[in-house]
Amino acid sequence: MVIELDSQLLNALNEAAIKRGTTPEKLASFLLRLALEQPTPPMDHKSWVKVLRSIPVECGLSLPDEAITSESMYEQ
Repeated sequence: MVIELDSQLLNALNEAAIKRGTTPEKLASFLLRLALEQPTPPMDHKSWVKVLRSIPVECGLSLPDEAITSESMYEQ
C-alpha cells in the first residue's frame, strides 16, 4: 500500500520520527495502528502514558553510576 502525504504532513512525520529515534515508516505504522485500535471511549491517563512510553525511542548509551556522582559533576 502506498499512502501519499502532502509536504507539510510529510515534514511533520519526518521531524517526529527523528525526535523519537525511529523511521518515518515505523512511526506512521505505529500511529495508524494506534488510531485504528483505539477503544471507543477515551483512554484514561495511565493507559495513554503507557501507549506513549511504548513508542520506539533511541535512548543511546546509559552512563555508569560512577559518572553521575556529585564529585564528578564539579571536577574540572
